[in-house]
Amino acid sequence: MRNNNVIVIENTLTTSGRGMTQKRRLLCQAFFLLDDPTDAESFWIHLKTAGIAVSRAQVYKTLSLLADYGFAERRRDDQKRVNYFKPV
Repeated sequence: MRNNNVIVIENTLTTSGRGMTQKRRLLCQAFFLLDDPTDAESFWIHLKTAGIAVSRAQVYKTLSLLADYGFAERRRDDQKRVNYFKPV
């Protein structure tokens, strides 16, 4: 099922002219493997710790795209951080 999410995202982004890079695909796959909500900085650290070389900017932009296209939900917490959730 998670792989299907990435295929749908790739089709959506390609249709809208955004495209799907290898790094963006990797970020999407990693996001859908998460069990808990995450903010961009924590997600970047998680990826870095796992040995996945992506920039902070790539993480922020990809999470924002996921939210913009409805593949993730974006909410602010009490500390004003933006957290990303898999849609329900």
